[in-house]
Amino acid sequence: MRVSKYAVDSYYSPSFSEPHYDMGQRQEIALQYLRERGRITNWEYVNLCNVGYRTAHRDLCDLIDKGVVRIFKMGRSTYYALEV
Repeated sequence: MRVSKYAVDSYYSPSFSEPHYDMGQRQEIALQYLRERGRITNWEYVNLCNVGYRTAHRDLCDLIDKGVVRIFKMGRSTYYALEV
């Protein structure tokens, strides 16, 4: 199994560690990736967290529902970025 550098490095951010942001480890990895790169696609999330496409979609939609990320759709391209 391939381990991502994002899974190894832990990142602490007080703004996303509040109780109402009850996030899983994969979502924390995605947030770290977003902080470093600015955006993430569903395919990048699949490869980053070694999960299936549907699981990635559910996790990213959960982050949208929590108000942490925002979705951007441009034609066939969809990506997610941190909510400002």
